[in-house]
Amino acid sequence: MKTITKIIRTVSFYPAVILFFAAQSQAWAHAFLDHADPKVGSTVTTQPTEIKLWFTQNLEPAFSSFVVKDARGKEVDKKDAHLDASNNSLLIVSVPPLPNGTYTVTWHVTSVDTHRTQGHFKFTVKAGGGMGGMGNMQGMNMGGAESTKGPASTLKSYSASGVVEKLTPDRHTATINTDKIPDYMEAMTMDYPVPNTNELDGISAGDKISFTLVVSNDTDWIQGVHRTGHSNAGMTNSMPMQMNMSHGATMTELNDGDLLPNGALTSEDGREIHFSDFRGEALAFTFFYTRCPLPNYCPLMNRNFAAARKLIVSKPDAPTNWEFLSISFDPDSDTPQTLAAYGGYYRDGDPHHWLFASAPTNTLAVLAPALDLMVIREGASISHNLRTVVLDPQGRIFRQFDGNQWTPNQLANAVTQAARL
Repeated sequence: MKTITKIIRTVSFYPAVILFFAAQSQAWAHAFLDHADPKVGSTVTTQPTEIKLWFTQNLEPAFSSFVVKDARGKEVDKKDAHLDASNNSLLIVSVPPLPNGTYTVTWHVTSVDTHRTQGHFKFTVKAGGGMGGMGNMQGMNMGGAESTKGPASTLKSYSASGVVEKLTPDRHTATINTDKIPDYMEAMTMDYPVPNTNELDGISAGDKISFTLVVSNDTDWIQGVHRTGHSNAGMTNSMPMQMNMSHGATMTELNDGDLLPNGALTSEDGREIHFSDFRGEALAFTFFYTRCPLPNYCPLMNRNFAAARKLIVSKPDAPTNWEFLSISFDPDSDTPQTLAAYGGYYRDGDPHHWLFASAPTNTLAVLAPALDLMVIREGASISHNLRTVVLDPQGRIFRQFDGNQWTPNQLANAVTQAARL
């Protein structure tokens, strides 16, 4: 180990921020980041399957780890960080296929002489291809960017304004009651990634802001945030969708193993179908609406369904008793004809094991509280959260996925396991 003879001050720089303390002798050596793959601050055009960090000293495995987070501050790695079997200075963590966007790697390590160091850096994924938000097709918003069946992603920028409703503690996500963006989306409340948290200095809930919304094929973020005033309104003008429970009954949130209530849906071919029609099959369903403007919301759910379906059918020993179901909560706009066209794109002409349908208000009234699904009408638009559920062949909840951080591989594994029950 090298002897370091002077104290090195804390260094902070972009794209890497490294916090460390140096030592005065061999007995005070620290493990510093030497290099990484992907490289610090780099932009990669292929999706990595592993993130690797090389350090200047051997590490203690029990006290050394790191995480990878997306622009929203959500952990996206597979939580299997470990030392390489033949190199105790190399830390590795696996990652699923990462959508285009900026990611932060944060490490905390302990060298073999028990000294701690920590730090973080960013890298960006810009991979072409895939199925993503591709702009409008027959009146449907498929994510608000150029077609991913053609050239690689093209960024689009929109001037926007609104009122901040909430900031996450790490300030990587801002919930904004957004004014209408002409030629892009109606007024709605949405969560936006904030890659540069310095943009939010001096910003708090209730502030009126102007900002730039940047959209690619499969992600989005905001930048250029400026405070323009403050709103004294205690609540937004949004109104929850009316979902009257019959006979005054209430529904508590369901857990794994609970039976999903039956409900009627209208399929893309105009038939009335029910959840009970899928008994005997594992059923994975998610919620969306075709006019959803941001590519990492509704379009991502259907991109993930497309990828998970491919994973299942590619396995020679895969079960055959399973089905995917994408459910729109906007039945007025998402007619059977609209759903057939929208679904046809994501299924790439192959309808096997995947059906699109819409849910009427009375069905949503039962499903929403049972699944912690939020659907809020805001004029012509809809604000919502994301819920994906896997049922076993008896109609019981096998697994639930919140938000948009789950991967196609996780869904494919859950469906395969449920189908074999």
